[in-house]
Amino acid sequence: MDADNDIYSLIRPSQVQGVDCSHSALSSCNSFSDGFLSFLNDQFHDDEVASAEPTTIQGLASGLGSDKSGRPPKPDSPAGARPGAVARTNRRKLHNRASQRQWRTRQKTRADNLEAQIEAKTAQLKALHASQQQLEAQNAMLEDAVPQAIDVDTQHIYTLGNVDLTDLQRSDTQQTLTITVLGGLPQLKTRQDVRHMSFAEFAMLTAAYARKLASCFIELTKTDSPSGAPAQITRTATNSPALVCGAVANSPTKAALHNPALENLRMWTRECSSLRAFLAISDIKKYLDFISHRLDGRPGFRTCDLDDKQNHDMLAAMQFTEAQQQDVLLLRRLFYGKLGVLARQRRDCLRRMPHAAAATEYEVSNRLSEVVDVAQELVDITAAERQTRLQFTSAYRRGVYTLTQQAMSMVTAFPYVTENPYIFDMLAAERGEPSARELMQPAGLDNIEHNIRWQQIVRYLGTIRAEDVEVHVPIVGAQV
Repeated sequence: MDADNDIYSLIRPSQVQGVDCSHSALSSCNSFSDGFLSFLNDQFHDDEVASAEPTTIQGLASGLGSDKSGRPPKPDSPAGARPGAVARTNRRKLHNRASQRQWRTRQKTRADNLEAQIEAKTAQLKALHASQQQLEAQNAMLEDAVPQAIDVDTQHIYTLGNVDLTDLQRSDTQQTLTITVLGGLPQLKTRQDVRHMSFAEFAMLTAAYARKLASCFIELTKTDSPSGAPAQITRTATNSPALVCGAVANSPTKAALHNPALENLRMWTRECSSLRAFLAISDIKKYLDFISHRLDGRPGFRTCDLDDKQNHDMLAAMQFTEAQQQDVLLLRRLFYGKLGVLARQRRDCLRRMPHAAAATEYEVSNRLSEVVDVAQELVDITAAERQTRLQFTSAYRRGVYTLTQQAMSMVTAFPYVTENPYIFDMLAAERGEPSARELMQPAGLDNIEHNIRWQQIVRYLGTIRAEDVEVHVPIVGAQV
């Protein structure tokens, strides 16, 4: 009511002062009220002046009377809200929605990252468990293999012919080579004598052994092989040596076991094998150079230029039994698997060899140390490869081959010295076996597993007794 009195005191001054208002006075008062309302509209509704409806005195009075502060009332609903306020509200809502959307996106991204990390850690944990199980299995195999391997190296010797290969590799060895093929008194040669042997002398001795062994085969064919096939010696069910023709075993006879032709075959086969072993261990480069040429003094192809006919002829002359073929194929698989391990180790060493030039003295010192370490590893790998080849040769010559097959390989190959892995590869191709290149791949096995498998051959060599050197000692099915 006070506000109303104030308003009416302004617009009706004549009544407030007790003066009667005439018609002209009332018109003046209405004009004044209209101007005052325009002033109020300008103050409180500046952004709605053009669209506002005329405001009556009663409405103004009632509106002013509802808010003692003198400000216009707030709208009760969005329909009555001012456009500026609505725009600000809408912008605030949009901003809030965008903020919430960004927050949800960040939360989802964080959750996805955490799930991915959990999956990665779970896979890594599974891989570690699998690796642990594999290492435990390998450790168990190594525990079983290492003691037996050490036992073989300390209690057994690798022999080829009359040569102890283990002792021959020592620089202070006292072994000598006995040569009787030339007639007259036996000749004794040391490792140094064989190392300085000329190609002409080596070729002469090889040719003499080939002729002597061929004459022994002729005598054995006349006396002990009515069918004309070369006689062989194999371990029978009673573990006693017996002569056989091809693959048909005969009962051993005293005359057969002490046949002079057989004794000479045994002696000269061992001497020829010992000569090759002496030269190969003394100077492997010279040995490889010697066997790459013809050894009868005539011009001809080098060994590497020969076609497959030479190997076919040798494979046919060897007359392998089925058991021998199985042993040869197993030995070949394990041999190339071991060579593949050494080849991969050599490549890893070469990758670690520093190649960039050193800029400071400190880098030079470090590079020199690295080069020395890598060079020593390469030397060790070369020595391991050489030892593997000796074990391989000793295995097939001492264990798989019979006495007559050892001699037959020397006679058939002359005037060349062919490596028996060539005929093994040819046999493997005929039987549908993988190639040498394929066998040198990991094939799902790591280096440790390949090394453990090769230990089977190392233990096999330890099972060959001195009296079994001239017979076939099976690998497949052997308790090694």
